[in-house]
Amino acid sequence: MHLLRSSQDPVDFVARWNLLNEAVPSKHVTRLQWDGASALRLHHGHRSDAPAAQSQLYATAALCAGLGSLGLRLVCKGLVFDGAQVLGQPDSDLRPGTWVIELLGETKRAAVPNLVSQPVVPPVLATLWQALELEPGRPWTLEQAAQTAGLSPRALQRVMAAQGVTWPQWVRAVRLHAASHRILDGSMALTQVAHELGFSDSAHFSRGFRTAAGMAPSVYRAVAHGRSRWRAV
Repeated sequence: MHLLRSSQDPVDFVARWNLLNEAVPSKHVTRLQWDGASALRLHHGHRSDAPAAQSQLYATAALCAGLGSLGLRLVCKGLVFDGAQVLGQPDSDLRPGTWVIELLGETKRAAVPNLVSQPVVPPVLATLWQALELEPGRPWTLEQAAQTAGLSPRALQRVMAAQGVTWPQWVRAVRLHAASHRILDGSMALTQVAHELGFSDSAHFSRGFRTAAGMAPSVYRAVAHGRSRWRAV
């Protein structure tokens, strides 16, 4: 969704959507086609014999949420998507096939979320996140983090435990958050990103990123910057 919602225009969105469908395993088999004017065609299949209606609706909502973030007001399968607002009722027939997505006009463009969004946490952890975000590659220790947060190490561990996260997981989330922006920027090699953000090696960085994003950093970069390689057809 981060890659889709950071698309520059519908043509870029179509290219990214189609590449993601090829690169990321999914039970949905889709292909987008842009008519160059006011509509998209979604060629939608499924790997199972009897997809549930809820599954079809979920795929449609993900697609329209991404398009809606471009500042488009659109309708698909009886649902009107206007920014964060969804109006109407879905059509009863949500089976795979060719769906037409009509672009109705422009609305306010939504903000692009981060790959690893800052969690909704107590203020002390929000402050700590911001501090780590300024220096994501620094070899932070629990003691240094606790001092930054104004807590003892044990107290910080208890606060994190209450949120279901450990100190190593917290550091990794901050670093992957930073990595997603550096990869989208495109000015740094992946090995440089890994080194700058404190990962022990490129393989360690790639494994962590794949776990968080569902794809390797190289695929993430290809989707973001491979527009010339993947045309909307």
